[in-house]
Amino acid sequence: NKKVLEKNPDAVKFDFTIPEENFIYTKEQEKAMLKSKEMIKKSPFFWVAAPDKAEAMVEKMAAEGWKFYRFDKLGQDFYFIKSEPCKLRFVVDFQSEISEDYIALTKENGWKLEFASVTKKDGYCIWSREYADGEEIPELYSDNESALNHAKNYLKKMIIPLAVDVILSVWLIIW
Repeated sequence: NKKVLEKNPDAVKFDFTIPEENFIYTKEQEKAMLKSKEMIKKSPFFWVAAPDKAEAMVEKMAAEGWKFYRFDKLGQDFYFIKSEPCKLRFVVDFQSEISEDYIALTKENGWKLEFASVTKKDGYCIWSREYADGEEIPELYSDNESALNHAKNYLKKMIIPLAVDVILSVWLIIW
């Protein structure tokens, strides 16, 4: 983390959700890239309710020459940079507890941490991994059923706060 900042002291720094090493450009460079269309931003509405669709979107974008670059600090906006088309596996992994051991082990297996939710209990991590043509599509783990159950439980916990936010927003608009 310190090496990244030594190389680029103006690098954006979010130490709670996005690993610092994921930031290669300064805020000014990112603004210029967005303006020149070398970088684009997508904001799928409440994508965490359908993580499989977000995964498919990122993988499709990579195949079309838009490689995933980073999230915003809250994990809502996806940033992509223009690149050569590539094969990229993108996985949202819900965890009952996000530990340092889990992160270290997953990185050792060739995955890049893109985002970790603010909550370490009942949270999620987002991982990516490039692979070559002809290579088997990498899987983060083989137990898809427990991942789906955890995702459903996470969504249930999010429904009430989301409903309150929507009701308050509508009320404020009407008022």
